[in-house]
Amino acid sequence: AAAAAAASSRRDYTLGTLFVGTFLFAFFFIWMLLLAIFMCCGPKKVGFLAGFRMKEPYGKKNFKTPGIVRTVFVFSCLVVIAGVALSTFVWGFNDLKTASDQGLDITQNFLEIAQQGRDIVTFSILNAANSIALRDTVVDELRAEVFCAADPDTSGQPISEGRNTLVQDLYALDDFSIDELRTLRISGFGKMASSGEDWEYYFNIFGVQQWQLLTYFVLFAAISLFFMIGTFFAAAGKPLKALACWNTWFLLPMFLILVTLAWSIVSFYGIGAVMNSDFCSGGEAPGSPDVTISKIIEANQNEYLKDIYNYWISESCNTATFPLPFLPEFQTNLEKAISSMSNLRELMVAATNLTAICGGKDFGAIYGYFTLLTDDYSAISTNITNTIELLECSNVNPMYKELVHDVACHDVPEASIWAFGSLLIVSFFSMVMITIRSSWLDVIKNEEVPSSFEIAYPQDLEGEKRRNSNLSSEVFNDSPKENNKSKNKYFREGDEDDEDINRELEMLEADDESENGRNRSYIG
Repeated sequence: AAAAAAASSRRDYTLGTLFVGTFLFAFFFIWMLLLAIFMCCGPKKVGFLAGFRMKEPYGKKNFKTPGIVRTVFVFSCLVVIAGVALSTFVWGFNDLKTASDQGLDITQNFLEIAQQGRDIVTFSILNAANSIALRDTVVDELRAEVFCAADPDTSGQPISEGRNTLVQDLYALDDFSIDELRTLRISGFGKMASSGEDWEYYFNIFGVQQWQLLTYFVLFAAISLFFMIGTFFAAAGKPLKALACWNTWFLLPMFLILVTLAWSIVSFYGIGAVMNSDFCSGGEAPGSPDVTISKIIEANQNEYLKDIYNYWISESCNTATFPLPFLPEFQTNLEKAISSMSNLRELMVAATNLTAICGGKDFGAIYGYFTLLTDDYSAISTNITNTIELLECSNVNPMYKELVHDVACHDVPEASIWAFGSLLIVSFFSMVMITIRSSWLDVIKNEEVPSSFEIAYPQDLEGEKRRNSNLSSEVFNDSPKENNKSKNKYFREGDEDDEDINRELEMLEADDESENGRNRSYIG
């Protein structure tokens, strides 16, 4: 039952998260559908919205539609250029790039800690393995009866007592914690390095890059600028056919692809904003991102790292317990062994009658062993100290705070708001530009003979009839039959299947006698 409830909760959360992105993309899809419908309807029904040239109605002076449409188009171009410029160089995507770079730097620092720790532990394992045999040799020498039967006269601690203490300290090192160190190297630092490499890859692939910002700015700004130039020339009555062809057949398809990508990114931003908000608020129990991180850690299959990660995200490093107690214990035993060797050596050197009492025994080899062991143990102790420092909460916790609290839960949401808003505005006004793309085309004047696709206003057929009725006798003959043939030829010349024009012709044929009389009066 609990598993079913958890699965239902995850399903509801997924659906709720996807709803935001789906809603945003649905708006774009509906616009694309309307755009396709306008193109299918043609200019006869929807006018310039079908993408064809605007047509000046017959008999109408001060035709203002082209001026209004082009003003809206130029304004949209300026908004798009300003939006991409500000989001690229001032805020929005520029801030996201800064946050992405910070996240990458922190990830690389964490990766460096993992790699350094792995290398240090590797050296510690090698030194420890080499020291085991030497340690056993020294212990055998110290425990041998021939070492020194009597206790030389010393001013302080007896040599026998110092010898016994050193033997105990050397035995306390046991196997030098080699098994624990190997586990730390593989399951600890090895897994950390692998995670760090994965996050570094994600930042490099999905993080905002400089070339992406420049590409985004150049494409949107350059295409909008070309559209504006074409519109200015068309508005001035001097349209550039080459530029209009370039805008229509090359830049417009490219611009449509860019707008589709922009709306896709807007939709993903909507989904990401919801997920980031839940992540930073602590999920179902609002608090802080530490709650979410703790849940992620608990779900981690690597049991070895759970204690380490929980130690790193502690609210107070002063009260947190170090998760790998064998390291401080091992370091303490190494320091005790080093101190015991130094103490015994000082006692032996201070003894005035050591050689005589011990039967003339030469202790040069023991001194050499002590030197070698001291060097090995000092190197191992230094490596263990460095390992502990790398794993210290005070070393990793600031990076965690900066990455999660500052970058992920402060900088990214703030930058995303600007980036999302600017991209939404750019995408919307880009849609407006595509919808009124006929702005860079010249207007069909009322004195021009319209073709089938240029008749955008079927209500002007009466004006066309009046214009045609004034034509010379070369167009209309005296006979009603020839007269109607001429008109039929003229109207059908543009479009054989134009239903509205055919309907008008049928009306003219029904009223043939009166129309013929009117034409004769005009010719007369």
